[in-house]
Amino acid sequence: MSNPEMLADVKKRFNLDYSIEKLLNIKNKLLLETLDEAPLRPIDGVKELVCDLVSHGVLLAVASSSPRAFIEAVIKKLDMQKYFQVVVSGEELEKSKPEPDIFLRAADLLGAEPGECVVIEDSSPGVEAAYRAGIRCIGFVNPNSGSQDLSKAFVTVDDMRKLNYEYICSICT
Repeated sequence: MSNPEMLADVKKRFNLDYSIEKLLNIKNKLLLETLDEAPLRPIDGVKELVCDLVSHGVLLAVASSSPRAFIEAVIKKLDMQKYFQVVVSGEELEKSKPEPDIFLRAADLLGAEPGECVVIEDSSPGVEAAYRAGIRCIGFVNPNSGSQDLSKAFVTVDDMRKLNYEYICSICT
């Protein structure tokens, strides 16, 4: 669900007088302030996986429903901006996950066909979006994401340390 859709639901549910744009601005400001103050480290195994993929010449993208400012702030705070050639925010597209648009856009910006890509996703809408895009998906059972239906993922893992270049290549052939 896109942030405007989510905030429209919140506005209706709690009978708020603010516009969706105002609520979005408040949410984004609080999110960035919280991120700035909070300690942050990647999920175990993520940085190693990213470095392994890059060392094998794999081009990487972040395709998130989050606002671009938040995505870029997280990547910068983790000191990982040098690894990603492309960043796509769902707020920049007409349709958000579970629609495939975000992954199709990321593939296009990388100069790749969807069938040449792999998505790692921890949410039901993200897995569905990858499925609809015709992109193989590795479902990550993320304890921080609650109970998510990852059944349309090609495979699932519960530990990012299980992933590496060779394993990902083996599931793509």
